[in-house]
Amino acid sequence: MSRFLRMTGRVALGGLLVCCLSAVLHAQTFLITSPASSEGTVPSTPELLSPPAPSVLPESLPDEWFKESKKEPTVVSAATQPLPQSAVASSVTVITAEEIALRQARSLLDALQGVPGLDVVPSGGPGQLATVFIRGAASERTVVLYNGVPLNDPVSPARNADLSRISLDNVDRIEIARGSQSAVFGSGALGGVINVITKDAAPEWSGSLDAEGGAYSTWRGSLTAGGRVSGLGVSVGASLENTQGYSSAAADAPQDAVDADGHRALSLDAGISATPASNLDVTLSNRFLRAETEMDSFGGTAGDDPNAVGSYWQSVHQATVSWNTLPGTWSQEVGLGFNQSSRHYDNPVDPAHPQDAWTSDFRARLLTAAWKHCLEAPAHNRISAGANVQQESGAYEDRSQYLDWWTGEPTEMRTEFRERRAQLTGVFLEDCFSYENWDTTVGARLDRHEQFGEFITYRLTQGYRVPATLSRLRLTYGTGFNAPTLYQLYADDAYTQGNRALRPETSRGWEIGAAQDLPAGWGELQVTYFQSDYSDEIVGLYDLDLFRYRYLNRAQAEMRGWESEARFRLLDSWRIAANYTRLWTREWEDRPADSRPLLRRADYQASLDVSGEAAGVKWFGQVLHIGPRLDVGDVRLAPYTLLNVAASAEVWPGTSVHCKVNNLLNARYEAITGYGTSGVAAYLGCQVAWKLAPPAGSQAAPAQPVQSGQPGQARPYAALVVE
Repeated sequence: MSRFLRMTGRVALGGLLVCCLSAVLHAQTFLITSPASSEGTVPSTPELLSPPAPSVLPESLPDEWFKESKKEPTVVSAATQPLPQSAVASSVTVITAEEIALRQARSLLDALQGVPGLDVVPSGGPGQLATVFIRGAASERTVVLYNGVPLNDPVSPARNADLSRISLDNVDRIEIARGSQSAVFGSGALGGVINVITKDAAPEWSGSLDAEGGAYSTWRGSLTAGGRVSGLGVSVGASLENTQGYSSAAADAPQDAVDADGHRALSLDAGISATPASNLDVTLSNRFLRAETEMDSFGGTAGDDPNAVGSYWQSVHQATVSWNTLPGTWSQEVGLGFNQSSRHYDNPVDPAHPQDAWTSDFRARLLTAAWKHCLEAPAHNRISAGANVQQESGAYEDRSQYLDWWTGEPTEMRTEFRERRAQLTGVFLEDCFSYENWDTTVGARLDRHEQFGEFITYRLTQGYRVPATLSRLRLTYGTGFNAPTLYQLYADDAYTQGNRALRPETSRGWEIGAAQDLPAGWGELQVTYFQSDYSDEIVGLYDLDLFRYRYLNRAQAEMRGWESEARFRLLDSWRIAANYTRLWTREWEDRPADSRPLLRRADYQASLDVSGEAAGVKWFGQVLHIGPRLDVGDVRLAPYTLLNVAASAEVWPGTSVHCKVNNLLNARYEAITGYGTSGVAAYLGCQVAWKLAPPAGSQAAPAQPVQSGQPGQARPYAALVVE
């Protein structure tokens, strides 16, 4: 901890230097762009980065063609500063709280189904490990954030994040930025970023209570509440889930022939926001999770285990303080993040495994600190600069007993990974330029890892709007890196030997796309081609001298493909959204001619979402088709199609009933060879919502602007302009 505090002090000093540099740049730009005047008049600060109206609107188009532009959301995960969605040249998907409620998605795993470019791969039922591949990039090359705090497990061999444990009770939106984001988020963001952003407090006090039950003896309850009083905003969410589940290792056997794998979880989210002064905002978000999941040894009926249990505990905290040093010109933000988790696995002997038993304990901790500055410069520029530090640590112990294959005698073995730490310090500079129909972002980042030294990443995005046709063109190019994990660096057990000489994995990638708006807000069409090349990928190869696996920088990979999306609005409430992703992947160690496809990436996938409202009933339907893909052992998994439906209706004011059916067609399929998947599953629930009006004569405090969702991120630009 003391070393982390010392590095935080260094970051503060670095942030001060960056602040001075940014101020100098701002002053130079100001002097260059200010017109000469004998009276010394100072031009007013322009309103930057809000999508400028075309200088001349085409007379042949009616005004309603442009009315949708006034409703566009702000995206906070595609740059170091919030941007209007039309100014973002990267591929970004935003899943709002309304869409989450309409789908009745309960976990991040559920919400990401059907997102373009994403392969969501569960290894069993509720609570089992679930990973995601963005455009073919492995899960360890995707950063998953909770309000800006990384949820990736530092002590996991691949530093991946488990999507099945992230509940959505108090979530405002989910942003998925595809393509390399290392220039923004640093290590690990080669494939992209998934940012879960919680709700801000509403102006008036409101809340809801939800209860649900259904298939696999599942019941679930959730509570949300929030509001403002005396300038203090509070937003909380809690959920409790219990399900009998189904066997994770029984894809090829009837469920009643094997042991079901149950799951129990308690999740709590709490956020607090305050405005102590007119130019000062303070926010604090917290997440607690306690879960217990029954497990199996591996895929296939032989891997079924009746008494293996995994327990999981996690605590995530994020604090942000932002203020306007020079209102409308210079703003600052300081962010602190903390993520601590613990995993315990216990598998005693049982009749099916009379000699085999094991226990494991994993402990991980992640600390982050950031200081950021935003300068509103003339000439339609907004410059952000800052510094951040991240320290990860972890340890684990594994104890097992088994029947020795050679001697036939019971044998015990203990593996210990003593606590290790790694520190990553970075500084960044980014300029967002928006003028008339052009939107340009240029950013660079310097990171220093205490093990392998310094590394530079950069990114350039260019967008152009064509008002005459309501079209948008965009181009993005960027580089990325992924630092070796603690396990890859320091492992030293009976099976694996780490390598302290490892280099970071690197990538370069680009995408080009076009989007077309339909008249009167009827819909949108877009298509994107992307390609990424990965170098120095870290792989575990068996060493005949050590009789163990050893990590080496040996592999190269290439991923390319295209994504197409179409969204339509019919009548007043009907919505149709369809997308298709085609992906080609290959990986090799020595020669490209010896390449092979990457495992568990679908060759193609398509999704069709239809939603609407009729006779007071809101309904949603999704058809999800996943193409063939290669799995371990050169197994070619067959394609499959899922049909999921959901509906809700208000039976009297404030009270509604809802139901959903997953896998309505009862498709039999495998996401991973041998691992179980859900059959048709129906759930029914009821929700009671309330809202308290402010006392007569009082005025509710306005909702504070939603924070960036990442430490060191400034507030939306509109909140920084002096009115």
